[in-house]
Amino acid sequence: MILMRRIAIALLLLFVFVIFWIWWTRPTRADMAAYAPADSLVYLEANSIVDIGRGIASTDAWQKLGPHLQLQQQLPSPWFSKFVMWTGLGSVQTVVTTRAQVAVVMLNVGATEEGETTLKVKPDAAIIVETHTPSWRTKPAVEKFIGNFARTAYGTPTLTRQTVNDAELLIWSAPTGSRQIIAATEGSLVVIGNSDLAVRACLAVKHGERPSLKDAPELRAMRQKLNAERALAFGYVSSANAGKLVSIATPLLMGSGRSEIPMETILTEAATKLLGSIGWSSIAANGGIEDRYLFNIKEPASSRLTGLFHPTTAKNQFINPLIPNSYSITEYSFESPVVAWQGFESALLSQMDALSAVVFKSVWKSALNNYGVEEPEAFLKLVGPQLATVRLRPAAERSVLVASITEYEQVKSLIRARLGSRLSQESVGPFEFVNAVDKELSAAISERLLLLGPPDDVRSCTTNLANAPNPGKLNAYKPSLASATIVTYTNDSDRIRTFMNAVAQAVNYQRSQSNPETLEQFLSQVPYSVTETALNSEGIQRRTQSSFGQFSTIFSLLFPSS
Repeated sequence: MILMRRIAIALLLLFVFVIFWIWWTRPTRADMAAYAPADSLVYLEANSIVDIGRGIASTDAWQKLGPHLQLQQQLPSPWFSKFVMWTGLGSVQTVVTTRAQVAVVMLNVGATEEGETTLKVKPDAAIIVETHTPSWRTKPAVEKFIGNFARTAYGTPTLTRQTVNDAELLIWSAPTGSRQIIAATEGSLVVIGNSDLAVRACLAVKHGERPSLKDAPELRAMRQKLNAERALAFGYVSSANAGKLVSIATPLLMGSGRSEIPMETILTEAATKLLGSIGWSSIAANGGIEDRYLFNIKEPASSRLTGLFHPTTAKNQFINPLIPNSYSITEYSFESPVVAWQGFESALLSQMDALSAVVFKSVWKSALNNYGVEEPEAFLKLVGPQLATVRLRPAAERSVLVASITEYEQVKSLIRARLGSRLSQESVGPFEFVNAVDKELSAAISERLLLLGPPDDVRSCTTNLANAPNPGKLNAYKPSLASATIVTYTNDSDRIRTFMNAVAQAVNYQRSQSNPETLEQFLSQVPYSVTETALNSEGIQRRTQSSFGQFSTIFSLLFPSS
């Protein structure tokens, strides 16, 4: 009896010790914003890598393509993940994968000119990983992992070591050029960046030498609005930095040409006054990934715009026949297109000085010139509430404008006057196809529809409409925002192909073992992604439903396929 009592006591003590040890070593979720500099230009966070993996694995596309690439059993089972996360028992890679929280910060973006019209952008960015695992376990693994990545990217990089406070900086430099990867491990925190500035800034925040993003009121509000606690990932841009992003993006989109008043300067000025904070979150839903975006609009512009963007209840009958042969289609559904146009112009002009307003009005008036429309307001008064732009190929420089019309004779006279006197014309089904001989511009018009754009593309769209009088079933994710006034359908096959190849690259899977025909057959059947845009009291709300969402873009950047 004494022996049994001693064994029982020993087992009880062992049980208590195990419970205490698990409780002591269990990871406690950190607020990753506490490691991000307060002035970060862009901030992204993901609190569970495993949850992201499971979210992607739950999509319809992965269920079909995962077996094709023999990747369907890469994720550990939920109970095993919980066991490893709580106990820390397992390989370093497995423990860190189940425990890690990740954040990405972009501190600033440097742009240098290459030639007269090309800009080269280099951001200072860092990946912050809270491993919830002691440094003596993670440090060797980090050095090995980043070293392998650097050798893949640079060939034969040079490794140097520096010490900053209690952290050792490992710097892999490319043999030529200024590219480098810097990694630092301090306690359970790992910081990996592309510049010394980015890594040191994050370490300074950890040491309390620099303010963090954690207590920013806008960040807390955006997390609540986008339900960040339940999201797979979350992103944030402060209102102070929204205008800076526009100033960076505008030259890339418009070129770096010079003028006395550059258009990018005008747009930056307006964006700084109009835009508040920007947020993004991502969840698994409806057999795919749903990305949500929120662009807060400052007052008084918000009140000006909210009352103008009312969606029409009438349905576009010409969208379905066009989608199967198009790369993307954007549908605009306003009760009054001309009122929406005038209201948006008025809201932007109200945020500009007099000189900028004059320049902007000139540019705004020419926004539809590619479609042969020189007087947008006069044109929009003659069309119905359904408008769409069609891009037939990813690399197409111009789109086709499709509009329902209410005044056939007036529209016909307006378009013929714009096309000029040298015309060729023919009939395509119910459409009159008119081509300007001396211009890269054509029109097709029927009693209810007008198409404007490049000749070959207009002819292709007209033929599709003429040969499909009864709209078929639309193979796309279903829109869900009743207040959406802009809906875009996009062929996602190229992005899915790139993503799957990047996954194969990341796990060193030999793609030669796969069947390209099976992949292409599936990609031909994948539903079009749908992006909806609505404007409400909170600002501009966008929702995208697609096979893999923004994760496909992010992952493809981290693991580019050869």
